[in-house]
Amino acid sequence: GAALPPKLRLAALGGVIASMIDSVVVPAIGSGYDEPRQLFTIDMQLRYLAPIGEEDAIAEGWIVRRGRQIVFCDAEVRAESGELAATGTLVYKVSSRPQVI
Repeated sequence: GAALPPKLRLAALGGVIASMIDSVVVPAIGSGYDEPRQLFTIDMQLRYLAPIGEEDAIAEGWIVRRGRQIVFCDAEVRAESGELAATGTLVYKVSSRPQVI
């Protein structure tokens, strides 16, 4: 396949990092409920701090505060070398009823 031009490659990587930040906190949020719940991202703020380059990206997320239906989270993405590449703050709304699977 053809390689993406550098500007498009950076834009694609930014989207991957945003997806990582948005999804890394989901297991932590879900662990607070006995049955699966629907989760909705209602706010997400990202800060891109450094390029990752050719390294693997590693995401970590945690809950800052949990309410009955609103959960506040923070997340980080680091290059495999440990350099902080991006941070995010997120707010999720959790459905009040268990999800029907």
